[in-house]
Amino acid sequence: MRDFLHQCLYGKIAKVKIFQGGSNRVDHRNINRRTFLKLSTAIAATTALPFVPGCTPARQEADRTVDVAIIGAGLAGLTAARQLVAQGIESVLVIEAQDYVGGRLRDVQVNDTTIIEAGGQFIGPPQTRILELAAELGVETYRIFEEGDAVYHLDGDTTRFPPYDFAVFGEYDRIRLMLDGMAQTVPLGAPWNAPDAEMLDNMSFGDFLDANLSDPIARDLFDIISFSILNAFPPDLSLLYVLFFIHSCVDINTLVATEGGAQDSRFLGGAQLVPIRMAAELGEERVLLQSPVRSIHHDDTSIQIVSDRAVVDAQYAIVAMMPSIIRNITFEPSLPDQRQGLIENWPISGDFKVNVVYETPFWREQGFSGFIGQSDRVAASFGYDNSPPDADVGIFVTWPNIGADPSLADPDNRREAVLNSIAAYFGDQALDPIDYLEHDWTDNEWIPACVSPVGEGLLTQYGPALLQPVGRIHWAGTETSPIWNGYMEGAVRSGDRVAEEVAALILANR
Repeated sequence: MRDFLHQCLYGKIAKVKIFQGGSNRVDHRNINRRTFLKLSTAIAATTALPFVPGCTPARQEADRTVDVAIIGAGLAGLTAARQLVAQGIESVLVIEAQDYVGGRLRDVQVNDTTIIEAGGQFIGPPQTRILELAAELGVETYRIFEEGDAVYHLDGDTTRFPPYDFAVFGEYDRIRLMLDGMAQTVPLGAPWNAPDAEMLDNMSFGDFLDANLSDPIARDLFDIISFSILNAFPPDLSLLYVLFFIHSCVDINTLVATEGGAQDSRFLGGAQLVPIRMAAELGEERVLLQSPVRSIHHDDTSIQIVSDRAVVDAQYAIVAMMPSIIRNITFEPSLPDQRQGLIENWPISGDFKVNVVYETPFWREQGFSGFIGQSDRVAASFGYDNSPPDADVGIFVTWPNIGADPSLADPDNRREAVLNSIAAYFGDQALDPIDYLEHDWTDNEWIPACVSPVGEGLLTQYGPALLQPVGRIHWAGTETSPIWNGYMEGAVRSGDRVAEEVAALILANR
């Protein structure tokens, strides 16, 4: 069991991905795509028939037979497995492409006592289901640090303001209230049925802001909020999707706030601790790592899943993956046109996350909270104090906007620009970190980002297929949740929902 837990947390292969000072160091929780594919090929040679892209082999002799096969060991897939077992359906298998559990939750050890998250990290009181699950698993939470002033930086000038008091930004409150009101008209379970859904879906969020907002400072703020929460700028987002997202997460204030909102707290020991403990509960026999699924054969009576390490027959399958990445799997027979269109047109949006480590959170001594509410420095246009509860070290977290400055694609340029940006906010102490921890989600073919934004026209054309089962194949993942869509809360809720769906079908036939 100890070896299994270690594998769930760390994986097996080291990768140079994190920069410390001017030199590289090994991040033992990452895996190079090329190395991973080599490993997968080697495993496949001894455990399954060779997979040829574009060629779907006939059904094979299965290595295992289970009631339910679940593809994806993130929060959604593991929650579904846990709920099925709790309902007496113990024959389940979670199949995961990565060498760790957690999906978009990935922790990195900073020192002997400090862990930071390379993926999802924030939770808040309105997110009741993830907090309930964490409590059941013995994972504690702690409030983030927010004492002191926030920073607004524009044209070389830094302005201090009360954290999250965005009313100081011109027309922000007027547009916020307008969006909140419109969002309430969008049905959570079916945004494509909203009044004027097609018009809203074929208008970008940027078009809406252009038509209703003349204040450039408030517009910049909405750009940064959009990028920080959805990993996309307003012109690249469907207005219908943005309205649905706001309604899904209560309102804009809840989305951007710390105390009582979506950025209220973090998990003690890292967010990945939640899926790690779920996997431990399920046991090694129910979680198969390093086994990308290549094809799914389905008919009216059964499912067969061909992965790199096993061929699995099942009564039902649950696919708990980002919609866009499902296109990596071949289905035989092909999926219905609407479902196929959904996964082919759902965008892939990669991102970088940077945690810069200092000996102390020195900005606190200057009366700063560490929150960057708005900045025109695209290498670190927003960020937070990400230090541990005991402030043993000081950590600032940010997300470089590679699209806004192509020079940031170079790792050395990116590092220099990030440090210079932090120095512009807090002073030259920022130029001398003790560690620089960066996670590049774009380097992972199975999880290329933590956030999955939606552009114009997709929801009304393909949205109904998000939840619709295809025969014995059911769908999960935070993108399928009507509540807290895109967050850990949404992932857990989707796992609950799909487990209930499948359990009802199995138990009805027993």
